[in-house]
Amino acid sequence: MRLREVPSTIFNISSLVELDVTYNKISGSIPEDICKQSAKLQFVSLVGNQLQGEIPSALTRCQALQELYLFSNKLTGNIQIDFCNLTMLQALVLARNLFTGTVPPSLGNFSSLRVIDLDDNSFLGKMPSELGLLPSLIECYLSFNKLKGEVPLSIFNISRLQILHLAGNELFGNLPSSIDKGLPTLEYRSLAVNQFSGSIPTQSQTSPS
Repeated sequence: MRLREVPSTIFNISSLVELDVTYNKISGSIPEDICKQSAKLQFVSLVGNQLQGEIPSALTRCQALQELYLFSNKLTGNIQIDFCNLTMLQALVLARNLFTGTVPPSLGNFSSLRVIDLDDNSFLGKMPSELGLLPSLIECYLSFNKLKGEVPLSIFNISRLQILHLAGNELFGNLPSSIDKGLPTLEYRSLAVNQFSGSIPTQSQTSPS
């Protein structure tokens, strides 16, 4: 039997560590009382449902949370919650929703963040330079939004970055002439459908842009 909504009572389970209700055609919103009693919750996947509304501010109570997967829903609004309490967060995957507003600079506070995926939303404004402060970041997906301006130089100094997706925005300006130096582990980049000037620097072991 498929669930129709996320049962709020499930968060009364104090021993709950993982919650995975992927592809269940769940509607409604993310419960406001998430992590009310589930302080040990480390993994949440609500992928491929029909959830609406905003990410509840109560999510900040999930201080043990390491992985949050919300992609392929109908979630809306700005990401205004204060992520400061989520110091253990390693994966933030919000792709294929209806989010708007700017990409929060506060995301740069997570030293453990390895994956950030905001593809296919309607984020506006500039890319925050604070993303370049993420020493553990391996995968960064910001494609097909409405981002404008130049790519912060700090992005090209994330030494562990392997995947960089920036396609389908309104980014412009020149890119660094030598990506290899700042991004020695980069394996794939996607920069197409933007407004960059000059030539796209070549890079060894990088798929065509």
